[in-house]
Amino acid sequence: MIDSVVEEMNAQLRRIRSRTRATAAAGTRSRAQALAEAGAAHAVCAASAGYLRGVDAESLVRWARRHASIVALEQTPGDCVVDGDVPMRVYGRSAAAGVEHHADELRGALPIGSRRTPERDVCAS
Repeated sequence: MIDSVVEEMNAQLRRIRSRTRATAAAGTRSRAQALAEAGAAHAVCAASAGYLRGVDAESLVRWARRHASIVALEQTPGDCVVDGDVPMRVYGRSAAAGVEHHADELRGALPIGSRRTPERDVCAS
């Protein structure tokens, strides 16, 4: 199940990149204009400090579908995160309102803890 969710997220990102590259290659628009066409990016800032312990990809895909948006992760599990970092961005025309009203829900899909999980901690191996 998780593999299919991750595949869906990757497919969505590939489609946006493809459209962006095709538009930029045509010389009709700048890269910034092409990204704007795909939708503005809205940062989801971390509300606490610690280590990114995992990703609830299923929740993120469900949220993205409900809000006709794309969620792009900027950090990966095991990364150190400080309050105010941007572990994810949301792209889409209707994403601004969704991010504003659902930031806690989005943050909940990226659990942050005081220690890395054993799978992410090289010293524990």
